[in-house]
Amino acid sequence: MGKGSVLIVHADKFARDSVARALRQGGYEATGAGTRGLALHVLRAQAFDALILAPGLPDGDAMDVLVAARARSLEVIVISSNADVNEAVRFVKAGASEYLEPPRSPDLLERLDKLLSSRRLDGERRNAREAKLRRNGVPAIIGCSPAVQRVLNLVEQVIDNHDTTVLIQGESGTGKDLLAKMLHYGGPRAEGPYMNLTCTALSDTLLESELFGHEKGAFTDAKTQKKGLVEIAEGGTLFLDEIGDMRLATQARLLRFLEERAFRRVGGEVDLHVNVRVIAATNRDLEELVERGGFREDLYFRLNVIPITMPPLRERKGDVPLLVKHFLQVFHRETHRPILDIDPTLMSQLEAYRWPGNVRELKNLIERAMVLSSREVLRSVASRKPRAERPAESPFKLPPEGVDLEVLEKDLLCQALRAAGGNQARAGELLGLNRDQVRYRMLKYGMQVSARNGYGHAVEL
Repeated sequence: MGKGSVLIVHADKFARDSVARALRQGGYEATGAGTRGLALHVLRAQAFDALILAPGLPDGDAMDVLVAARARSLEVIVISSNADVNEAVRFVKAGASEYLEPPRSPDLLERLDKLLSSRRLDGERRNAREAKLRRNGVPAIIGCSPAVQRVLNLVEQVIDNHDTTVLIQGESGTGKDLLAKMLHYGGPRAEGPYMNLTCTALSDTLLESELFGHEKGAFTDAKTQKKGLVEIAEGGTLFLDEIGDMRLATQARLLRFLEERAFRRVGGEVDLHVNVRVIAATNRDLEELVERGGFREDLYFRLNVIPITMPPLRERKGDVPLLVKHFLQVFHRETHRPILDIDPTLMSQLEAYRWPGNVRELKNLIERAMVLSSREVLRSVASRKPRAERPAESPFKLPPEGVDLEVLEKDLLCQALRAAGGNQARAGELLGLNRDQVRYRMLKYGMQVSARNGYGHAVEL
């Protein structure tokens, strides 16, 4: 069978054939393509382990080929004769494993061997982890996009560090609770209890009682002693959902517990010690809450040991078809309805839609379609089809002499940051970006990034 199968996409036939010959001599199966269109066709028709890609294709952007390859979980090596830092950043951010100036054949073979060997080991570990999760009834996170792969790679790094506190951030519906279960049931604490507390809409007294328990007579209706979730979670995990909604008084008690792993029941006088991992989640911007005085800064730093951000579905290019197929299988098993084919036009609409409710919205939509559809081919999923948002008429007019897009982007970024008083999250809302995207552009344009308000004057880096 050989070491694996590789697709080589290069406009230069001589270079393409040279790389293919070297790979075959090194034990790989090699297939070549000289255009974007042919490469995309071959990717759909055949299975590969890796892609070697040279930018500068005659019929379109090579980035389209990289995205299609990453959607199929291929390792990607980009080779380019132009030592262009911006191009390298662009391809690596899109999921390329390596960006190389044209290497000698032995160097390329060595890089490819290491990538695929590491890929096989990672695959074996992930398969074992997924089997463990399935035994505990926890579904895997579905997705091959770079954004999801970054999350899964980080999970692999921290899942066995079972004492480390994790803070999961992300919009509603992105799967923060699923990630918390993966960290618990996929790690060494899987045999211990998993206790989940949502911090929303509980008074200080009730929340403290739920967390730390209470002694008999501690307050009205406390007729017996009660253990709290912290105590019940001994040896396992405590998941605090919507931590941004916790009141300041309870935050102080939680901080003490995180620092000392000790607590007192409400009305109690004796310190109790437990061995518990804490995972917290929020859809709110905790840094902004800290600035406004709504969240303790010391607690934020204590929680933010390992931060993981769940990406919104609109930033997971290529994942929608995978999720649709997954949910069709899930609801086929649950409803005993036949699996539906998806009309290509509808699938394109689903991919273009912005999904404000994220994966939860897509899941609910597919469930509704499975229950209500009387057709074998699904062409509609609601009375009003999801569609790409059409922007209003642009307020900007292109001058006859044209513009420099980077100058325009930098100017708009500065305007947004000034309007938001330096707050990155609010500036991002004005520009349709998240905070990480704002920070990336600030660094790109040489703007200082401070820990508190994230914004300073432009400087040369």
